[in-house]
Parts: sequence; C-alpha cells; structure tokens
Amino acid sequence: YQRRVRGNKSCYVHLYNYSDDKKYCLDLWNHKGLVKRYDLSGQDIHGPIYTDAEFSSLSVSQDGTNVVYLAEKKVEKSVSFFAENLKTGDKRGGVYDFNDLG
Repeated sequence: YQRRVRGNKSCYVHLYNYSDDKKYCLDLWNHKGLVKRYDLSGQDIHGPIYTDAEFSSLSVSQDGTNVVYLAEKKVEKSVSFFAENLKTGDKRGGVYDFNDLG
C-alpha cells in the first residue's frame, strides 16, 4: 500500500486480493479514524494503480481536499470482428496499436 500524511489527515491506497479479483481502495483518515473509503476499481476510469516503490505516486493537497495518484491508462475492451450482437459503443474493425499486457 501507499501512505501520505498532511497535518492530522492520512491517505492510503490499498490493493485487496479477493480470489482472482484485485480491488484498489483509497482510504482517508483523520485523528478520529476512517473518514471515507473510495472503491477505485469500481469507478472504471483507469487501469491498475502504481503502488510499487519505483513508479508509485500519491500526494495530498496543502489543504487536504485533493488527492493525486498514478495509474495506468484505461484499455478499451476489444470486440471480435465476427461478433453478432454489438453493444452500444462497441467498435468493429479499424486500425489499432498493439499493447503487450502480458
């Protein structure tokens, strides 16, 4: 996990492993205890959050109202060219960049 402290406020980013599912949470604490927990994985706005020692970044603003962290760009879900039923927003065909996620 990552931790940052600003005055009497603390901010933590945790990675929870539930069987095969990884879940990132942002916890905000003050001197009385846990104030708020945000499920960052459920937001579906970015990829995995960097929590390692080399690339991680977690910062709290001077007044303690904003938090900044570093995460991977969200990768669009691919659709088979031969799919019969396309959902709204699905894109078929086109030119794409290769991303090695392995």
